[in-house]
Amino acid sequence: MTKSAVDMSALPALHSAMLNFAAAIVADYDTVSGVIAQAQTNGQKFEYKSNLDLQDFSSRLSNGLPASAARSAALEVTSAVARAVVGNRTIGDAVNDAHGLAVFVPSIGQVSSDNLYNDLRAYNDLACNQTRATVWSEAVAKIVAGSQETLHSGGFSFYISWDTDADLDLYVWEPNLEIYAPWMGQTTPNGFFSGDSYDVGESVEYYVSNDYVQPGDYDVFVEYYKDGKTGTNASVEFWYLDPDVGDWQMIGPVTMDLGNPYLGDFSDIDSLDELNGFSNYWYAGALTRNMPEEGAVTINAGQRKITFHARPKKQAPRLNAEVKK
Repeated sequence: MTKSAVDMSALPALHSAMLNFAAAIVADYDTVSGVIAQAQTNGQKFEYKSNLDLQDFSSRLSNGLPASAARSAALEVTSAVARAVVGNRTIGDAVNDAHGLAVFVPSIGQVSSDNLYNDLRAYNDLACNQTRATVWSEAVAKIVAGSQETLHSGGFSFYISWDTDADLDLYVWEPNLEIYAPWMGQTTPNGFFSGDSYDVGESVEYYVSNDYVQPGDYDVFVEYYKDGKTGTNASVEFWYLDPDVGDWQMIGPVTMDLGNPYLGDFSDIDSLDELNGFSNYWYAGALTRNMPEEGAVTINAGQRKITFHARPKKQAPRLNAEVKK
């Protein structure tokens, strides 16, 4: 978790420093490219991996370069950020190097397969990239030159509903090999979640993808996390919508409970299908987004190899909520 207070009157000076920084990177990119790559790999990232903490990024560049125009420009940015951010607090080791402002430093450019979406072109349209001097979007273009990822049409949705007050969670494993759920936050690199059912007080959760998404599998599974005040099981329906195929489709219902729970950390199973052997998990399948010419996309259970560890669900807020009740 991060939270910052920014003195807006200091932003013009920061913008000026960013213009100098961009010009120095563009003018001598061959020299600074290795340090930039190191900063991208090891620097402070956030939910969107292309967003790097600006002060951490500029500090890594100044520390990794000898006396030069690029080093001086990086030092100028570091100082400008420190003047602009008048208050900054973080919680959690994952954001130890967050200092209050982030900057767009992608490793690849993203373009949709129908050429209607281009993230660099859209980024170039921002007001901060419309000044006469060398702008940050030009530095970004230098960094991603020759590297491109093709996005494909999205607009699909997943929806679960159940018939008791038990606490269930919808998980989506995106092609970036990260796993997401509403209780972790409502925004992912490829879509958006509803609020967590426990907090909202309704026995539903859903996920809606962006119009353009990364190609690959979008695996979906449900966890029966905790009994409710009255419900000790749940009959769960899973619905999905693919605009390229047709109307909403339903899978289930499936009865879930804590009678035969899987309590591992996913390191001891080979595929998500194995979750269906337990009463507290249901792997509904995967929606695949590959080349558009392949036509219809369907949900189907596969044998995708598990290579991740699911983050444990944060329990403190829930326990606090129960105490207040």
